[in-house]
Amino acid sequence: MIVIDTPAGINFAHLLALRGALKLESLGMRRRGQSALAVFKRHYNPKCRTAKAAVVEIEAMIQSAREAA
Repeated sequence: MIVIDTPAGINFAHLLALRGALKLESLGMRRRGQSALAVFKRHYNPKCRTAKAAVVEIEAMIQSAREAA
């Protein structure tokens, strides 16, 4: 079992979960409640307008977080 107990680890796990949801949304999958793009925009204030563009931006954020660790 993996335990993520640091704030940085929790933020990184949140980025990974959002990346997966954005990839599925860009392929056309829908979900109840707020879209993953809306959640991503609310938390990170990106400069993208579509889920496909958000996937590219979140990949860059994940890559920079991996390099920082």
